[in-house]
Amino acid sequence: MKKTHFRPLFLYTILSTIVVLSGCSSSTSPSSGGGNGTGGGGLKLSTTDTVNFGAIPVGQTKDTSILIVNTGTNSLTITSNALSSSEARDTNFSHSIGLASGGFENIHIQFTPSAPGAQTAYDSIHYQSGGANYVAVMTLEANMGTGGGTGAGSLIAIPPSINFDSIPIGQWHDTTVTLFNSGSIPITITSEGMSSAEGHDTNFHQTVHIAPQNDLIIHVQFNPSQAGLRMAVDSIHYTSGGTSSVVLVTLTATGVTVSTSPGAGSTFTYAVDTNGVSQGDSTYTILSNMLSFQGKTNVIEVLGPTGDTNYYHIESNGDISIYFDFSALASFVSIPSSWLAIPIGSRQATSTTLVNNPNGSIQYNGLTVPGSITVTAVGAYIGPEQVTATGKTFATENGSMTINFNFQGTFQNIPVSYSQSNSFEMWYSKAITFYPKRQDVATSTSAILGSSLTTTNYLLLSDKIK
Repeated sequence: MKKTHFRPLFLYTILSTIVVLSGCSSSTSPSSGGGNGTGGGGLKLSTTDTVNFGAIPVGQTKDTSILIVNTGTNSLTITSNALSSSEARDTNFSHSIGLASGGFENIHIQFTPSAPGAQTAYDSIHYQSGGANYVAVMTLEANMGTGGGTGAGSLIAIPPSINFDSIPIGQWHDTTVTLFNSGSIPITITSEGMSSAEGHDTNFHQTVHIAPQNDLIIHVQFNPSQAGLRMAVDSIHYTSGGTSSVVLVTLTATGVTVSTSPGAGSTFTYAVDTNGVSQGDSTYTILSNMLSFQGKTNVIEVLGPTGDTNYYHIESNGDISIYFDFSALASFVSIPSSWLAIPIGSRQATSTTLVNNPNGSIQYNGLTVPGSITVTAVGAYIGPEQVTATGKTFATENGSMTINFNFQGTFQNIPVSYSQSNSFEMWYSKAITFYPKRQDVATSTSAILGSSLTTTNYLLLSDKIK
């Protein structure tokens, strides 16, 4: 069986590293049940009904950011707002704002307490959707804890809302939150609960005590699982003076799909040896990273050193699909060409049966030899490994694809057997987003020809990424 060559796929990931921390924020849902029904438009400000600005000196102004989201299936238009007190200020709606379904926008509000003690104001946001009018009411507070407990210890999260902005899907981003005990007696944090697996808070495996007027800095992380606006709420439970309360920290981010391929014209050169004998250098060139090919889009097309063209696709779970074209073997045996995945991302072994024909045949020197044919493809995740190439050491993930061909038949009452295995093993580096190393191993065994083994190694010498 003619060897089906694997050619390396090189990846170039554009990482978004912008982390934006917004100030305190919170939310409410439409009043009167408005807009949250089937087909409606629903305005969501965040995850709770109250925004707490914490302790603000009298006469000083504190600004915060609020995320407003259209959670309904219809578009909506915010037309105006009204405040119950001059201590609060919201100037975001001097003109109407339209939000498509799933659309969102950050707005700013301010609070300026005029006297010591607890201060409260209400912001009524008016909007229209589906021909109906609705009002979302948000409570604004200052000089009191967001947990709302009655004890003399009160926990404030600074900020209570974090906007991570755009994050590539599947990447964790970390930030800090300050927890402040604004009261006069100690508080005890007992536990936390995250509303979504996209958020992560491992700070409270055991109880934590915070003395009056003291704070604690914790770390929280967010990892969007899909594209678009994503949200998780961290509920931090605490006790003070015999009263149980909770403070909420809202995490939001916009999941984005990033390009994972180099531009056309990028080249990658390898040193090659076969069975330990140097074969010279080989260069691969990216022809396209946006090709539509065999049912997939954004396919990467690579030109090999001998003029052969190969095709690759990065799946949403990080696996790498390779298009295996077996048409060149048609004169020997019929095998359907197909996409086969190396499980670099999912780490789940795969096995695909390409041919299972007990009444098949192969062609040999113009003769038809009947027999049983099986062809399988096995994808495997091997594990992490350090690879040295181009004078550097790379942390890599190792995966492989193996094509197994087996034939058992009889020709003129003579048993005929033949088997071949082609394994393509690669080492993928996230740090440099391509493979610094690859190894191809071909083994074959037949009743007539005996057995043979060919091992070809590829080690990266240089790359020019565009």
